[in-house]
Amino acid sequence: MAVRKKSGFRRRTLALCLGLVCSLAAAEVGLRVLLFWDTPKLEKLAHKLRQPGYYADMRRDSLYWKLQHIWTPRAQRHPFKKISEKTGWTGPLIDPQTLVQRDEAKIGDRRPVLLYGDSFAECVTPPEQTWQAFLERSPEGQTHALINFGTSGFGTDQTLMMLEATIGRFAGRNPLVIFSIFLDEDLDRTMLDFRGMPKPQFELSDGLLVFHPLEETDANVWWEKHPPGVPSYLWRLVRGPHGPLSESWSAALSPDASDAQVVALNRALLTRMHAKLEALHIEHFVLGFHGRMMLDNPVPHAWRERFVGKVCDELGVHFISSRPYLLSAVGRDSDLIGQSLFVTRGEGEGHYNARGNAVVLEAIRQGIHGRFGPADTSGVQAAMRRLGVHPDLEQLLELSVLGRPARLEYHGATSSLALREVETAKQRALALFPAREQAAELRWQIAQGTRFSAELRAIPGGEENRESQAVRFRLQIDGQDVRTLELAPGQEPVALAQTLAGPCTLTLRVEPVEGHPNSCWARLSAPVIE
Repeated sequence: MAVRKKSGFRRRTLALCLGLVCSLAAAEVGLRVLLFWDTPKLEKLAHKLRQPGYYADMRRDSLYWKLQHIWTPRAQRHPFKKISEKTGWTGPLIDPQTLVQRDEAKIGDRRPVLLYGDSFAECVTPPEQTWQAFLERSPEGQTHALINFGTSGFGTDQTLMMLEATIGRFAGRNPLVIFSIFLDEDLDRTMLDFRGMPKPQFELSDGLLVFHPLEETDANVWWEKHPPGVPSYLWRLVRGPHGPLSESWSAALSPDASDAQVVALNRALLTRMHAKLEALHIEHFVLGFHGRMMLDNPVPHAWRERFVGKVCDELGVHFISSRPYLLSAVGRDSDLIGQSLFVTRGEGEGHYNARGNAVVLEAIRQGIHGRFGPADTSGVQAAMRRLGVHPDLEQLLELSVLGRPARLEYHGATSSLALREVETAKQRALALFPAREQAAELRWQIAQGTRFSAELRAIPGGEENRESQAVRFRLQIDGQDVRTLELAPGQEPVALAQTLAGPCTLTLRVEPVEGHPNSCWARLSAPVIE
Protein backbone atom coordinates (compact mmCIF):
# COMPACT_ATOMS: atom_id res chain seq x y z
CA MET A 1 0.00 0.00 0.00
CA ALA A 2 2.83 2.37 0.92
CA VAL A 3 4.53 1.58 -2.37
CA ARG A 4 1.37 2.51 -4.32
CA LYS A 5 0.99 5.81 -2.45
CA LYS A 6 4.62 6.64 -3.13
CA SER A 7 4.24 5.75 -6.80
CA GLY A 8 1.09 7.88 -7.09
CA PHE A 9 2.84 10.84 -5.52
CA ARG A 10 5.70 10.52 -7.96
CA ARG A 11 3.31 10.42 -10.91
CA ARG A 12 1.46 13.52 -9.70
CA THR A 13 4.73 15.35 -9.06
CA LEU A 14 6.02 14.37 -12.49
CA ALA A 15 2.77 15.49 -14.12
CA LEU A 16 2.91 18.78 -12.24
CA CYS A 17 6.52 19.40 -13.29
CA LEU A 18 5.77 18.42 -16.87
CA GLY A 19 2.75 20.73 -16.90
CA LEU A 20 4.84 23.57 -15.50
CA VAL A 21 7.56 23.02 -18.08
CA CYS A 22 4.99 22.93 -20.90
CA SER A 23 3.32 26.10 -19.59
CA LEU A 24 6.62 27.96 -19.41
CA ALA A 25 7.56 26.74 -22.88
CA ALA A 26 4.21 27.87 -24.24
CA ALA A 27 4.60 31.24 -22.54
CA GLU A 28 8.10 31.62 -24.02
CA VAL A 29 6.84 30.76 -27.50
CA GLY A 30 3.89 33.14 -27.13
CA LEU A 31 6.15 35.95 -25.97
CA ARG A 32 8.50 35.43 -28.90
CA VAL A 33 5.55 35.57 -31.29
CA LEU A 34 4.58 38.94 -29.82
CA LEU A 35 8.17 40.19 -29.89
CA PHE A 36 9.29 39.17 -33.35
CA TRP A 37 6.30 38.33 -35.55
CA ASP A 38 3.96 40.73 -37.28
CA THR A 39 0.81 40.34 -35.20
CA PRO A 40 -1.79 42.88 -36.37
CA LYS A 41 -4.49 41.56 -34.02
CA LEU A 42 -2.21 41.91 -31.01
CA GLU A 43 -0.29 44.95 -32.22
CA LYS A 44 -1.02 47.06 -29.13
CA LEU A 45 0.20 44.39 -26.72
CA ALA A 46 3.17 43.57 -28.91
CA HIS A 47 4.19 47.24 -29.05
CA LYS A 48 3.99 47.51 -25.26
CA LEU A 49 6.29 44.49 -24.85
CA ARG A 50 8.80 45.56 -27.50
CA GLN A 51 10.80 47.76 -25.15
CA PRO A 52 14.53 46.88 -25.08
CA GLY A 53 14.83 48.09 -21.51
CA TYR A 54 12.52 45.29 -20.35
CA TYR A 55 15.12 42.70 -21.31
CA ALA A 56 18.55 44.32 -21.14
CA ASP A 57 20.57 47.13 -19.57
CA MET A 58 21.18 49.90 -22.09
CA ARG A 59 24.60 50.73 -20.65
CA ARG A 60 26.15 47.26 -20.36
CA ASP A 61 24.25 44.72 -22.45
CA SER A 62 24.56 44.61 -26.24
CA LEU A 63 21.17 42.88 -26.38
CA TYR A 64 19.50 46.22 -25.67
CA TRP A 65 20.95 47.74 -28.84
CA LYS A 66 20.27 44.66 -30.93
CA LEU A 67 16.60 44.64 -29.91
CA GLN A 68 16.35 48.36 -30.55
CA HIS A 69 17.68 47.76 -34.06
CA ILE A 70 15.24 44.91 -34.70
CA TRP A 71 12.19 46.73 -33.34
CA THR A 72 12.83 50.00 -35.15
CA PRO A 73 10.75 49.98 -38.35
CA ARG A 74 13.04 49.31 -41.29
CA ALA A 75 12.23 52.65 -42.95
CA GLN A 76 13.19 54.52 -39.75
CA ARG A 77 16.43 52.71 -39.02
CA HIS A 78 19.62 54.64 -39.37
CA PRO A 79 21.62 52.76 -41.98
CA PHE A 80 24.81 51.19 -40.74
CA LYS A 81 27.56 53.77 -41.05
CA LYS A 82 30.86 52.97 -42.69
CA ILE A 83 32.91 50.81 -40.38
CA SER A 84 36.25 51.90 -39.05
CA GLU A 85 38.23 48.74 -38.40
CA LYS A 86 40.27 50.43 -35.67
CA THR A 87 37.46 52.00 -33.63
CA GLY A 88 34.15 50.58 -34.91
CA TRP A 89 32.94 53.86 -36.42
CA THR A 90 33.85 57.56 -36.43
CA GLY A 91 32.23 60.96 -36.22
CA PRO A 92 31.43 63.07 -39.31
CA LEU A 93 34.66 65.09 -38.99
CA ILE A 94 36.89 61.99 -39.00
CA ASP A 95 37.79 59.89 -42.03
CA PRO A 96 36.84 56.28 -41.18
CA GLN A 97 39.84 54.84 -43.01
CA THR A 98 42.70 57.18 -42.12
CA LEU A 99 41.17 58.65 -38.93
CA VAL A 100 42.37 62.08 -40.03
CA GLN A 101 40.26 64.84 -38.49
CA ARG A 102 39.10 67.52 -40.89
CA ASP A 103 40.48 70.44 -38.82
CA GLU A 104 44.04 69.14 -38.59
CA ALA A 105 45.10 71.30 -41.52
CA LYS A 106 44.09 74.44 -39.56
CA ILE A 107 46.54 73.92 -36.68
CA GLY A 108 49.36 75.89 -38.24
CA ASP A 109 52.03 76.81 -35.67
CA ARG A 110 49.66 76.51 -32.73
CA ARG A 111 49.80 73.79 -30.08
CA PRO A 112 47.37 70.94 -30.83
CA VAL A 113 44.82 70.25 -28.09
CA LEU A 114 43.51 66.77 -28.87
CA LEU A 115 40.10 66.02 -27.39
CA TYR A 116 39.02 62.36 -27.27
CA GLY A 117 35.68 61.04 -26.04
CA ASP A 118 32.05 60.35 -26.96
CA SER A 119 29.18 62.61 -28.11
CA PHE A 120 29.71 64.97 -25.15
CA ALA A 121 33.16 65.62 -26.58
CA GLU A 122 31.92 65.67 -30.18
CA CYS A 123 29.10 68.17 -29.32
CA VAL A 124 25.53 68.07 -30.64
CA THR A 125 25.33 71.84 -31.05
CA PRO A 126 25.77 73.69 -34.36
CA PRO A 127 29.41 73.91 -35.52
CA GLU A 128 29.83 77.50 -34.31
CA GLN A 129 28.96 76.40 -30.74
CA THR A 130 31.35 73.44 -30.40
CA TRP A 131 34.41 73.25 -28.15
CA GLN A 132 36.75 73.96 -31.06
CA ALA A 133 34.74 76.95 -32.25
CA PHE A 134 34.46 78.43 -28.77
CA LEU A 135 38.18 77.96 -28.11
CA GLU A 136 38.95 79.82 -31.34
CA ARG A 137 36.98 82.78 -29.92
CA SER A 138 38.75 82.57 -26.57
CA PRO A 139 42.16 84.07 -25.67
CA GLU A 140 43.77 80.63 -26.06
CA GLY A 141 42.70 80.45 -29.70
CA GLN A 142 45.78 82.44 -30.71
CA THR A 143 48.17 79.79 -29.39
CA HIS A 144 46.12 76.57 -29.26
CA ALA A 145 43.99 74.66 -31.78
CA LEU A 146 41.49 72.11 -30.50
CA ILE A 147 41.17 69.02 -32.71
CA ASN A 148 38.01 67.14 -31.78
CA PHE A 149 38.19 63.35 -32.05
CA GLY A 150 34.97 62.89 -30.04
CA THR A 151 32.65 60.29 -31.56
CA SER A 152 29.04 59.64 -30.61
CA GLY A 153 28.44 56.34 -28.85
CA PHE A 154 32.03 55.71 -27.81
CA GLY A 155 32.90 54.19 -24.46
CA THR A 156 36.21 54.50 -22.64
CA ASP A 157 37.53 51.59 -24.70
CA GLN A 158 36.85 53.14 -28.10
CA THR A 159 38.16 56.48 -26.86
CA LEU A 160 41.45 54.70 -26.12
CA MET A 161 41.37 52.96 -29.53
CA MET A 162 40.97 56.34 -31.25
CA LEU A 163 43.80 57.84 -29.23
CA GLU A 164 46.20 54.98 -29.97
CA ALA A 165 45.38 55.09 -33.69
CA THR A 166 45.93 58.85 -34.07
CA ILE A 167 48.40 60.09 -31.48
CA GLY A 168 51.45 59.16 -33.56
CA ARG A 169 50.73 61.94 -36.05
CA PHE A 170 51.05 64.57 -33.31
CA ALA A 171 53.79 63.12 -31.11
CA GLY A 172 56.40 65.58 -32.34
CA ARG A 173 54.19 68.69 -32.05
CA ASN A 174 53.97 69.00 -28.26
CA PRO A 175 50.24 68.16 -28.13
CA LEU A 176 48.02 68.34 -25.07
CA VAL A 177 45.66 65.35 -24.81
CA ILE A 178 42.28 65.61 -23.12
CA PHE A 179 40.94 62.12 -22.44
CA SER A 180 37.29 62.83 -21.66
CA ILE A 181 34.84 60.44 -19.99
CA PHE A 182 31.07 60.88 -19.94
CA LEU A 183 30.78 59.64 -16.37
CA ASP A 184 27.12 58.62 -16.67
CA GLU A 185 27.79 55.84 -19.20
CA ASP A 186 31.25 55.63 -20.82
CA LEU A 187 32.70 53.25 -18.24
CA ASP A 188 29.79 50.83 -18.71
CA ARG A 189 29.91 50.89 -22.53
CA THR A 190 33.18 48.96 -22.41
CA MET A 191 31.04 45.84 -21.86
CA LEU A 192 29.35 46.16 -25.26
CA ASP A 193 30.26 44.63 -28.62
CA PHE A 194 27.37 46.39 -30.41
CA ARG A 195 25.88 49.84 -29.91
CA GLY A 196 24.00 50.64 -33.07
CA MET A 197 27.12 49.39 -34.87
CA PRO A 198 29.52 46.50 -34.17
CA LYS A 199 32.66 47.52 -32.32
CA PRO A 200 36.03 46.07 -31.33
CA GLN A 201 36.45 45.17 -27.67
CA PHE A 202 39.01 44.93 -24.92
CA GLU A 203 38.80 42.02 -22.52
CA LEU A 204 40.59 41.60 -19.23
CA SER A 205 42.14 38.12 -19.07
CA ASP A 206 44.33 37.16 -16.11
CA GLY A 207 44.83 40.83 -15.38
CA LEU A 208 45.98 41.63 -18.91
CA LEU A 209 44.14 43.60 -21.58
CA VAL A 210 43.32 41.53 -24.67
CA PHE A 211 42.14 43.35 -27.79
CA HIS A 212 39.47 41.71 -29.96
CA PRO A 213 39.32 43.37 -33.40
CA LEU A 214 36.21 43.34 -35.54
CA GLU A 215 35.58 39.97 -37.13
CA GLU A 216 33.83 41.51 -40.13
CA THR A 217 34.39 44.80 -41.96
CA ASP A 218 30.81 44.82 -43.26
CA ALA A 219 28.25 45.72 -40.58
CA ASN A 220 25.46 43.76 -42.27
CA VAL A 221 27.58 40.61 -42.44
CA TRP A 222 28.54 41.05 -38.77
CA TRP A 223 24.87 41.40 -37.86
CA GLU A 224 23.97 38.16 -39.63
CA LYS A 225 26.63 36.30 -37.65
CA HIS A 226 25.76 37.86 -34.28
CA PRO A 227 21.97 37.64 -33.72
CA PRO A 228 20.60 38.33 -30.22
CA GLY A 229 20.74 34.63 -29.21
CA VAL A 230 18.73 34.81 -25.98
CA PRO A 231 17.77 31.49 -24.31
CA SER A 232 14.67 32.93 -22.62
CA TYR A 233 13.03 36.31 -23.12
CA LEU A 234 10.41 35.32 -20.57
CA TRP A 235 13.03 34.98 -17.85
CA ARG A 236 14.60 38.31 -18.80
CA LEU A 237 11.18 39.95 -18.66
CA VAL A 238 10.42 38.46 -15.23
CA ARG A 239 13.71 39.45 -13.61
CA GLY A 240 13.90 42.79 -15.45
CA PRO A 241 13.08 46.24 -14.05
CA HIS A 242 9.40 45.91 -15.03
CA GLY A 243 8.99 42.36 -13.76
CA PRO A 244 7.43 41.21 -10.48
CA LEU A 245 10.72 40.78 -8.61
CA SER A 246 12.11 43.31 -6.16
CA GLU A 247 14.97 45.55 -7.25
CA SER A 248 17.47 43.62 -5.09
CA TRP A 249 16.38 40.25 -6.47
CA SER A 250 16.39 41.60 -10.01
CA ALA A 251 19.94 42.91 -9.58
CA ALA A 252 21.10 39.62 -8.03
CA LEU A 253 19.68 37.57 -10.90
CA SER A 254 20.86 39.90 -13.66
CA PRO A 255 23.39 38.43 -16.13
CA ASP A 256 24.78 41.90 -16.83
CA ALA A 257 28.34 42.79 -15.95
CA SER A 258 28.94 43.71 -12.32
CA ASP A 259 30.34 47.01 -11.12
CA ALA A 260 33.51 45.13 -10.20
CA GLN A 261 33.99 44.00 -13.81
CA VAL A 262 33.44 47.53 -15.08
CA VAL A 263 35.89 48.93 -12.56
CA ALA A 264 38.60 46.36 -13.31
CA LEU A 265 38.40 46.81 -17.09
CA ASN A 266 38.38 50.60 -16.95
CA ARG A 267 41.26 50.67 -14.49
CA ALA A 268 43.29 48.71 -17.04
CA LEU A 269 42.20 51.00 -19.90
CA LEU A 270 43.15 54.17 -18.03
CA THR A 271 46.47 52.61 -17.03
CA ARG A 272 47.20 51.75 -20.66
CA MET A 273 46.25 55.24 -21.82
CA HIS A 274 48.57 56.85 -19.29
CA ALA A 275 51.46 54.49 -20.08
CA LYS A 276 51.12 55.18 -23.81
CA LEU A 277 51.22 58.95 -23.41
CA GLU A 278 53.96 58.86 -20.78
CA ALA A 279 56.13 56.82 -23.13
CA LEU A 280 55.66 59.54 -25.77
CA HIS A 281 56.23 62.34 -23.21
CA ILE A 282 52.84 63.83 -24.05
CA GLU A 283 51.08 66.04 -21.51
CA HIS A 284 47.54 64.87 -20.74
CA PHE A 285 44.66 65.02 -18.30
CA VAL A 286 41.27 63.35 -17.83
CA LEU A 287 38.09 65.42 -18.06
CA GLY A 288 34.89 64.06 -16.51
CA PHE A 289 31.68 65.16 -18.23
CA HIS A 290 28.53 65.08 -16.07
CA GLY A 291 25.16 64.30 -17.62
CA ARG A 292 21.71 64.64 -16.09
CA MET A 293 21.92 61.34 -14.20
CA MET A 294 25.14 62.32 -12.42
CA LEU A 295 23.79 65.78 -11.56
CA ASP A 296 20.13 65.08 -10.75
CA ASN A 297 20.62 61.84 -8.84
CA PRO A 298 24.28 61.68 -7.87
CA VAL A 299 24.15 59.40 -4.81
CA PRO A 300 23.76 55.99 -6.53
CA HIS A 301 26.10 56.95 -9.37
CA ALA A 302 28.81 58.97 -7.61
CA TRP A 303 31.04 55.90 -7.40
CA ARG A 304 31.90 56.36 -11.07
CA GLU A 305 33.46 59.77 -10.54
CA ARG A 306 35.15 58.64 -7.32
CA PHE A 307 36.60 55.64 -9.14
CA VAL A 308 37.97 57.70 -12.05
CA GLY A 309 39.40 60.28 -9.65
CA LYS A 310 41.04 57.59 -7.52
CA VAL A 311 42.63 55.82 -10.51
CA CYS A 312 43.91 59.12 -11.86
CA ASP A 313 45.38 59.93 -8.46
CA GLU A 314 47.09 56.54 -8.29
CA LEU A 315 48.54 56.98 -11.79
CA GLY A 316 49.56 60.58 -11.26
CA VAL A 317 47.14 61.83 -13.94
CA HIS A 318 45.34 65.14 -13.44
CA PHE A 319 41.54 64.87 -13.30
CA ILE A 320 39.13 67.76 -13.87
CA SER A 321 35.43 67.40 -13.03
CA SER A 322 32.80 69.41 -14.92
CA ARG A 323 30.45 69.40 -11.91
CA PRO A 324 31.64 72.58 -10.12
CA TYR A 325 31.62 74.54 -13.37
CA LEU A 326 28.08 73.47 -14.25
CA LEU A 327 26.82 74.27 -10.75
CA SER A 328 28.50 77.66 -10.70
CA ALA A 329 26.70 78.67 -13.91
CA VAL A 330 23.30 78.49 -12.19
CA GLY A 331 24.33 79.80 -8.79
CA ARG A 332 24.42 76.21 -7.51
CA ASP A 333 20.63 76.01 -8.07
CA SER A 334 20.58 72.44 -9.41
CA ASP A 335 16.91 72.78 -10.41
CA LEU A 336 17.99 75.09 -13.25
CA ILE A 337 20.77 72.91 -14.59
CA GLY A 338 18.67 70.71 -16.87
CA GLN A 339 16.82 73.55 -18.57
CA SER A 340 19.72 76.00 -18.67
CA LEU A 341 22.70 73.85 -19.70
CA PHE A 342 21.29 70.84 -21.55
CA VAL A 343 19.40 70.28 -24.79
CA THR A 344 15.82 69.57 -23.71
CA ARG A 345 14.26 68.38 -26.96
CA GLY A 346 15.17 66.74 -30.24
CA GLU A 347 17.91 64.33 -31.25
CA GLY A 348 20.56 65.83 -28.97
CA GLU A 349 18.38 65.79 -25.86
CA GLY A 350 20.38 65.30 -22.67
CA HIS A 351 23.64 66.72 -24.07
CA TYR A 352 25.14 70.11 -23.29
CA ASN A 353 23.61 72.99 -25.20
CA ALA A 354 25.65 76.03 -26.29
CA ARG A 355 25.65 77.46 -22.76
CA GLY A 356 26.70 74.11 -21.30
CA ASN A 357 29.60 73.96 -23.77
CA ALA A 358 30.66 77.50 -22.88
CA VAL A 359 30.58 76.68 -19.17
CA VAL A 360 32.58 73.44 -19.35
CA LEU A 361 35.03 75.10 -21.75
CA GLU A 362 36.29 76.88 -18.64
CA ALA A 363 37.35 73.47 -17.27
CA ILE A 364 39.21 72.81 -20.54
CA ARG A 365 40.89 76.22 -20.35
CA GLN A 366 42.06 75.47 -16.81
CA GLY A 367 43.66 72.28 -18.10
CA ILE A 368 45.32 74.11 -21.00
CA HIS A 369 46.95 76.44 -18.49
CA GLY A 370 47.96 73.57 -16.21
CA ARG A 371 45.76 74.67 -13.31
CA PHE A 372 44.81 71.41 -11.67
CA GLY A 373 44.19 72.51 -8.11
CA PRO A 374 40.72 73.27 -6.72
CA ALA A 375 38.27 74.11 -9.48
CA ASP A 376 38.49 77.79 -10.44
CA THR A 377 35.02 78.76 -11.62
CA SER A 378 35.60 82.51 -11.41
CA GLY A 379 35.69 82.84 -15.21
CA VAL A 380 32.41 81.05 -15.95
CA GLN A 381 30.20 84.15 -16.01
CA ALA A 382 32.67 86.08 -18.16
CA ALA A 383 32.97 83.13 -20.55
CA MET A 384 29.22 83.00 -21.06
CA ARG A 385 29.18 86.71 -21.81
CA ARG A 386 32.17 86.51 -24.16
CA LEU A 387 30.55 83.70 -26.13
CA GLY A 388 27.11 85.34 -26.18
CA VAL A 389 25.21 82.77 -24.12
CA HIS A 390 24.88 84.47 -20.72
CA PRO A 391 21.31 84.45 -19.33
CA ASP A 392 21.43 88.25 -18.92
CA LEU A 393 21.91 88.63 -22.67
CA GLU A 394 19.07 88.56 -25.12
CA GLN A 395 18.65 85.10 -26.59
CA LEU A 396 17.18 84.28 -30.00
CA LEU A 397 15.63 80.90 -30.67
CA GLU A 398 14.09 79.64 -33.88
CA LEU A 399 11.37 77.05 -33.30
CA SER A 400 7.93 75.89 -34.41
CA VAL A 401 4.89 77.30 -32.58
CA LEU A 402 1.28 76.64 -33.60
CA GLY A 403 2.69 74.54 -36.40
CA ARG A 404 4.50 77.49 -37.98
CA PRO A 405 8.14 78.64 -37.94
CA ALA A 406 8.61 81.27 -35.23
CA ARG A 407 11.35 83.26 -33.49
CA LEU A 408 11.50 83.74 -29.74
CA GLU A 409 13.55 86.57 -28.24
CA TYR A 410 13.97 86.29 -24.48
CA HIS A 411 16.30 86.72 -21.52
CA GLY A 412 17.06 84.16 -18.86
CA ALA A 413 18.45 80.75 -18.20
CA THR A 414 16.21 78.87 -20.61
CA SER A 415 13.51 79.41 -23.20
CA SER A 416 11.02 77.37 -21.13
CA LEU A 417 11.02 80.19 -18.57
CA ALA A 418 9.81 82.55 -21.29
CA LEU A 419 7.54 80.38 -23.47
CA ARG A 420 5.50 77.27 -22.88
CA GLU A 421 3.27 75.53 -25.39
CA VAL A 422 0.72 72.86 -24.50
CA GLU A 423 -1.00 70.84 -27.17
CA THR A 424 -3.14 67.79 -26.41
CA ALA A 425 -6.28 66.29 -27.89
CA LYS A 426 -8.35 68.41 -25.47
CA GLN A 427 -6.26 71.55 -25.06
CA ARG A 428 -4.05 73.99 -26.91
CA ALA A 429 -2.41 76.92 -25.17
CA LEU A 430 0.58 79.27 -25.20
CA ALA A 431 2.06 81.09 -22.23
CA LEU A 432 4.63 83.92 -22.31
CA PHE A 433 6.65 85.34 -19.42
CA PRO A 434 9.11 88.28 -19.30
CA ALA A 435 12.03 86.29 -17.89
CA ARG A 436 14.78 88.21 -16.07
CA GLU A 437 12.37 91.17 -15.91
CA GLN A 438 12.98 91.75 -19.60
CA ALA A 439 10.46 91.59 -22.42
CA ALA A 440 9.89 88.34 -24.31
CA GLU A 441 8.71 88.37 -27.92
CA LEU A 442 7.28 85.61 -30.08
CA ARG A 443 7.15 86.42 -33.80
CA TRP A 444 5.80 84.75 -36.92
CA GLN A 445 6.30 85.80 -40.53
CA ILE A 446 2.79 85.39 -41.93
CA ALA A 447 2.59 84.92 -45.69
CA GLN A 448 -1.06 84.03 -46.20
CA GLY A 449 -2.66 84.13 -42.74
CA THR A 450 -5.97 85.93 -42.48
CA ARG A 451 -6.78 85.91 -38.76
CA PHE A 452 -5.30 85.39 -35.30
CA SER A 453 -7.54 84.54 -32.36
CA ALA A 454 -7.14 83.39 -28.75
CA GLU A 455 -8.48 83.89 -25.25
CA LEU A 456 -6.04 85.80 -23.04
CA ARG A 457 -5.72 85.73 -19.26
CA ALA A 458 -3.08 86.12 -16.54
CA ILE A 459 -1.75 83.06 -14.75
CA PRO A 460 0.18 83.50 -11.48
CA GLY A 461 3.92 82.99 -11.56
CA GLY A 462 5.98 81.50 -8.75
CA GLU A 463 5.29 84.25 -6.20
CA GLU A 464 2.62 83.61 -3.56
CA ASN A 465 1.40 87.22 -3.48
CA ARG A 466 -0.81 87.56 -6.54
CA GLU A 467 -1.45 91.23 -5.89
CA SER A 468 2.20 92.00 -6.67
CA GLN A 469 1.99 90.35 -10.08
CA ALA A 470 1.12 91.90 -13.42
CA VAL A 471 2.27 91.86 -17.02
CA ARG A 472 1.77 94.05 -20.07
CA PHE A 473 0.75 92.21 -23.23
CA ARG A 474 1.16 93.70 -26.68
CA LEU A 475 -0.18 92.29 -29.95
CA GLN A 476 1.78 93.85 -32.80
CA ILE A 477 1.52 93.82 -36.59
CA ASP A 478 4.71 94.80 -38.40
CA GLY A 479 6.07 96.29 -35.18
CA GLN A 480 3.04 98.48 -34.44
CA ASP A 481 0.82 97.93 -31.39
CA VAL A 482 -2.73 96.98 -32.33
CA ARG A 483 -3.77 95.76 -28.87
CA THR A 484 -2.20 96.55 -25.47
CA LEU A 485 -3.46 95.07 -22.22
CA GLU A 486 -2.30 95.07 -18.62
CA LEU A 487 -3.08 91.74 -17.02
CA ALA A 488 -3.16 90.54 -13.43
CA PRO A 489 -4.21 87.21 -11.92
CA GLY A 490 -7.90 86.98 -11.16
CA GLN A 491 -9.10 89.19 -14.00
CA GLU A 492 -11.66 87.98 -16.51
CA PRO A 493 -10.24 86.52 -19.74
CA VAL A 494 -10.07 88.74 -22.81
CA ALA A 495 -10.99 87.55 -26.30
CA LEU A 496 -8.46 88.43 -29.00
CA ALA A 497 -9.32 88.50 -32.69
CA GLN A 498 -7.04 90.19 -35.20
CA THR A 499 -7.30 90.27 -38.97
CA LEU A 500 -3.99 89.65 -40.78
CA ALA A 501 -4.09 91.47 -44.09
CA GLY A 502 -1.54 90.11 -46.53
CA PRO A 503 2.11 89.26 -45.69
CA CYS A 504 3.04 90.62 -42.26
CA THR A 505 4.95 90.01 -39.03
CA LEU A 506 2.74 88.96 -36.12
CA THR A 507 4.32 89.58 -32.71
CA LEU A 508 3.18 88.68 -29.21
CA ARG A 509 5.17 90.65 -26.62
CA VAL A 510 5.05 90.51 -22.82
CA GLU A 511 6.91 92.91 -20.53
CA PRO A 512 6.98 93.86 -16.83
CA VAL A 513 4.67 96.56 -15.51
CA GLU A 514 6.12 99.44 -13.48
CA GLY A 515 5.03 99.40 -9.87
CA HIS A 516 4.59 95.62 -9.82
CA PRO A 517 7.68 93.84 -8.47
CA ASN A 518 6.71 90.50 -9.98
CA SER A 519 5.42 89.40 -13.37
CA CYS A 520 2.85 86.75 -14.17
CA TRP A 521 2.28 84.54 -17.21
CA ALA A 522 0.20 85.76 -20.13
CA ARG A 523 -1.72 82.67 -21.22
CA LEU A 524 -3.45 82.34 -24.58
CA SER A 525 -6.01 79.54 -24.74
CA ALA A 526 -7.04 78.02 -28.07
CA PRO A 527 -4.65 80.21 -30.12
CA VAL A 528 -5.16 79.93 -33.87
CA ILE A 529 -3.50 81.46 -36.92
CA GLU A 530 -5.91 80.78 -39.75
